[in-house]
Amino acid sequence: MLKGYRRVTRAPAAVGFIKLVVVGSTTAMLLVSSVLLLGQKVRHDRAAVCASRLAAFGQASQAYQRQFGCFAPCDPHRMMYRRIPGVEQPRVDNSAEKMDPAHGWLALYGLGVEPEVADQTDKGWEAVPFGFNRQSKHNPQDLWEGFFCPSQNLRNTSSKDSPELDPNDVHEVYPVHYKYASGYLVNRLLRSPTTTGEGPGTRWPTAPDDAWEPSYSAHDNIYGACVVSVDVGSGAKPYHLQAIRTEELAAPAETMYMCDSLDYHLERSAPVDKRFLRGEVSAGLWHSPYSTLYDTITAVVLGARHEGKANVLYADGHVSRDNQIPRNRRDGRTIASTFADYTDERGIGSQHHIMPYGRKFGRTATAPSTQPQ
Repeated sequence: MLKGYRRVTRAPAAVGFIKLVVVGSTTAMLLVSSVLLLGQKVRHDRAAVCASRLAAFGQASQAYQRQFGCFAPCDPHRMMYRRIPGVEQPRVDNSAEKMDPAHGWLALYGLGVEPEVADQTDKGWEAVPFGFNRQSKHNPQDLWEGFFCPSQNLRNTSSKDSPELDPNDVHEVYPVHYKYASGYLVNRLLRSPTTTGEGPGTRWPTAPDDAWEPSYSAHDNIYGACVVSVDVGSGAKPYHLQAIRTEELAAPAETMYMCDSLDYHLERSAPVDKRFLRGEVSAGLWHSPYSTLYDTITAVVLGARHEGKANVLYADGHVSRDNQIPRNRRDGRTIASTFADYTDERGIGSQHHIMPYGRKFGRTATAPSTQPQ
């Protein structure tokens, strides 16, 4: 045997240590990989549940239209139910009580989900959609889970302690009082004609009409601004539009009815494209379009809960996250998305996805007239 050679019967300590490090690192990598995969599955599952809940609202809208001949009301002005038998106090014209989002109408009349109000003095409101407002006030923990996206940040979207809305602002406080509407934006251009109880209600045209605009009046229609801005030959300016049933839409499969709301306020964000404008939409607000006569937003605001995109319910009943791009970012995170087919043509932006006449600028408007509620 050669001198200096000896049989090694066991690995030196250093080699054993290296093996332990390799095995330990591999185990850690597998653990991290498993955690990432699990997180990805959870996010995927939540997005799927959200899509199914929006699809249920789509079915509810179709059921409502079959029953009443029109879309569900959304924040009707003036209130459709100001008083109710068995309740001493009527509703008050303030931020806490004057709104009446479509979510409650769809749940009650389209899906058979009824409010459950714990406070006996407000029990009578269980007979109408506003009962969900009373439930939001007295026992919000009992609200139907279908109102909420499973990925929704409930504190940001519906709490008075939210850092993403101002509870002292008359508009931003709405989701605090109407928690059941905080999960999903609704296209308020698609709504019923409204009524004060003295007649069958009024409605606006389905397409821009310069001849009609001077006669516009908010009375007996909707609370809050609800306009789009397009150029139909006389320059870009605001127009009041409305469709009262699916049959009035030029392209139901391209027209948004509902989508994920925002979990974060846009005011501290930056638009991805300077054409989009930043917007001032707060978390949890259900108003779409969110605009005024002086600040119109041509890039439609969508949520971004699902990998930077929103589940969108279209008027034909299908739900999709296709055709979306980031709209607003904060600290590198996408907090709002918009439709990818944004166009500068006639200042339309991506509003063709919310307007009744879609891309069909030449379509004759439905003249405002008396319609069934």
